[in-house]
Amino acid sequence: QRFHLDTDGLEVAMTLEADEPQPVVLGWHPWFRRVLAAGATPARLTFEPGTMLLRDAEGMPTGERVTPPDGPWDDCFTDLAADPVLEWPDQLRMTVRSSCRWWVVYTLPEHAICVEPQSGPPDAVNLGPEVVEPGRPMTQVMRWDWMRL
Repeated sequence: QRFHLDTDGLEVAMTLEADEPQPVVLGWHPWFRRVLAAGATPARLTFEPGTMLLRDAEGMPTGERVTPPDGPWDDCFTDLAADPVLEWPDQLRMTVRSSCRWWVVYTLPEHAICVEPQSGPPDAVNLGPEVVEPGRPMTQVMRWDWMRL
């Protein structure tokens, strides 16, 4: 992994090289606090996915794509209309950008919001994973751009 921090954000790049063909999913699992300071207004997530993977009784994606319902979520999405944005009113706005096509979003806990870019959905190994070949590494990038409000 490589990290680059500047005044407006953080960029993280992850590369996987392989000596032999192997299935791979790269990504990150960041959790963000809903409330940054005591008494502050909780964060809002602006998230516009086009499709969501249906989950089975065990909570694993089936591969079937459906129209996303309104949250709360603990689901995997793709086909985003725009980059996800977290906003803590009167404090901070952060846009999450990534080269990853899949996003796991978890909004159930009262204390946190998870916005997780990934190169494949959960259980991708059984749903048709990407394969990294020798001499053809996979690189994914995630960037957080922030602005004080």
